Parts: sequence; C-alpha cells; structure tokens
Amino acid sequence: MRAMQFERGLLEIAHVSLEKASLSEALTTVARITATTLHVTRVSVWQLDHDGGRWRCTCAVDVATNEVTSGWELEASKYPSYGRAIAQNRTIAVADTRRDPASRELVEDYFDPLNIGATLDVPIYRSGRVFGIVCAEIVDGVRDWTQRERDFVTAVAELIASVFEQSARIEAESRLARAEATRRESEKMEALGRMAAAVAHDFNNILGVIQLLTDTLARQENDPVARAKTVALMRESSDAGRRLTRRLIACARADAITVSRQSLYGMVTALQSTLEGMVAPSELRVERSEGDDTVLADRVGVEQVLLNLASNARDAIGQRRGSISVSVRRDGATVVLSVEDDGEGMDEATRKRMFEPFFSTRSKKSNAGLGMATVFRIVEAHHAVIDVQSTVGRGTRVDVVFPSTDSADDEA
Repeated sequence: MRAMQFERGLLEIAHVSLEKASLSEALTTVARITATTLHVTRVSVWQLDHDGGRWRCTCAVDVATNEVTSGWELEASKYPSYGRAIAQNRTIAVADTRRDPASRELVEDYFDPLNIGATLDVPIYRSGRVFGIVCAEIVDGVRDWTQRERDFVTAVAELIASVFEQSARIEAESRLARAEATRRESEKMEALGRMAAAVAHDFNNILGVIQLLTDTLARQENDPVARAKTVALMRESSDAGRRLTRRLIACARADAITVSRQSLYGMVTALQSTLEGMVAPSELRVERSEGDDTVLADRVGVEQVLLNLASNARDAIGQRRGSISVSVRRDGATVVLSVEDDGEGMDEATRKRMFEPFFSTRSKKSNAGLGMATVFRIVEAHHAVIDVQSTVGRGTRVDVVFPSTDSADDEA
C-alpha cells in the first residue's frame, strides 16, 4: 500500500511543469505532494548560494497550517558537521534532532524555533555538486525513518533537480529571445543613426547661416530696440538648434570608441561626486561585489552611459528624496553595471520604446528623447548587452552586461 502511495506521489511530481507555473509555484507543489505522501508536517527546499557560504530556504510548506514560507537563511560555516554529513551521505535520517550529532548544531537556530523533532534531509545535486537540500520535517514529535521513505525522498530530490534544470533552460531561452530582440533593435538604431548624422550635418550648416544673419541684423541702426529683441529671439532659437544638433551627432557617433582596459568600478567612483550632485536630493549608493571588474571600455563612452542612466533615474523619482544605487559585480565571464531606482517605473509598452530616438515620457524640451538612444549605441559598440526590468510604482533596474577582459581575450 505504501509503495503504491510513493509511486503515485513521484508520478504527480514528475508531471509538475514550469510551462504554466513559476519556479516558486512548482517547488511549492512538489513540497506539498511530498509532505502529503510521507505524512509529515512540513517539507522545505533549500539552495546553497554560489560561494557556498549560506543556505537559503526557497520554499517551505506546512500542511498542518497550509502555510507557505521562504527566506530563511543559515550561515553554512556555523554548521560544519551538518555540512560534512550532507556532502558525504546520500540521506541524513534524523529520528530525534536534539540527539543526533549531525543535526545538533541546528537545534538552537532552526529546529527549536520551528519545533522540528525529526527530519529526513537529502542533497540535491547539479553538475556533480551539492546545489540544495530537500527536508521532510516532523513538527512536535520524533520518527524513525524507513528505507522506503529514504528512497522516496532521494527520488524527490532528483526530480527537484530536474525542475531547477528546466528553470535554467527557460531562463536561457528567455535571454536568447531578449538578445535577438536587442539585435533587431540594434539594426534599427544603426539606420536611425545614419539618418541623424546626415540631418544633423545639414541642420548645423543652416544654423551657422542664421547665426551670421543675427550678427548682421544686430549691427543695423533702424529701430535698434525692436531689432535687439528680434536678435535675442533668433539667437535663442539658434542656440537651441545647436544644442539639439550636438546631441544628434553624439548619438550618431556613439559607436566610434577607443577601448582600453578599465576598472568598471573605478570609472563609477571617479564620477561619484558628479552623480551625487546630479541626483540630489535623492540618495546615491555605490556598491561593488568581489571579483575582477576589468573590462575593455571607452572611458568617455561609459561615463556618458552612467550620466544618462543616472539622469533617467533622477527624472523617474521626481522632486522627492528617493534612492538610486549604482553597483558593479562579476558574473561568470561578464561584468555587470547596474543602475537601480525606486521611481515611478514603466509599463511594458514604455519599456519597449525607451531606446527609440526622440521618445520620451518627460515634458518636451530640446534634448528630450536622445539620452537613452545614445546609451544603447554606446553599449552596443562595447559588444555589451543592456537589460531593463521595471515595475510601475516600484522602480527600474538597468543592467549593462560587459564581456570581461578574459572573455574578450578569448574571442580575440
């Protein structure tokens, strides 16, 4: 009878798919099926972070209260015996958490606060290393675990590993689709850039003639007061046209860069005081994760990207005192520059158009709508990728992903 229940439970778990559910929802479903099949109070799924220093609870399902929680964190270095047991054993079957040497370290920080008296823990493997743990837990009691129960949770761990693999595949496909969309956008930007360069050149010549005419007009003697006012208006218009022209040319020439080895974090800190003044009264936080942040970059171009992204973040926050963070982190073969704000955010339609020249949600002014188009072309010229995540009412994060010097050298 119990064997059939275990087989039925594994069959249900095997049918859990991420096609119609998020990773969190899928893991919650798996945990609930496992708890129900094993007749245990609670099942939790944990992940070990990339540097192996911390365990994080991805989801925990308590079938007695129907409560789903997550977010527990445990410092791995505080529990060396448990860590060794997980690394060396296929299962850790603890009949009494307060007596078993493998679990005793966790009593004060985890088992006692949740009244967990027994636990059956099985490591989750990915690429030959321990990636996580699935834990079947008894609240307010103890339990001797049978071999059949151990085999069942081991099979569950293998199925959970496949769920994580499926999630990674879906994320990779999503990134590929975004990259393809970025490529198409790049082709459009290239055509627009050529057009902008031609228009800007002709427009600049016309404005030069207007400027000469205003100087000539100013020297004429008839009705000097009226002419002075006319000259002032003409000069103001021509100055506005020149400012627009310079921005058009900058956008068109954004891909004309000269790269050298640069510390991305160093470029951020060099601009920090300027950025702080720009985003005031909002707070600016500059953060860096460990790892080599050297990239092949055009310093002037990257500084322009930073200034434009900070300006966009400031405008999104408005007059209130908000928060803007600029961070640099190493992520595998890439170095990521992130600018995040807690401003008004964007809907999907706005996000898709934000890199179009002359598209802006701000009030109309001579330089509106070219800042993010320039950012896009500079990023593209660095063979980098830009990714934007935004939620209306919560803010926006822009990630600029540069190839590291290691990957750039390999490609060369």
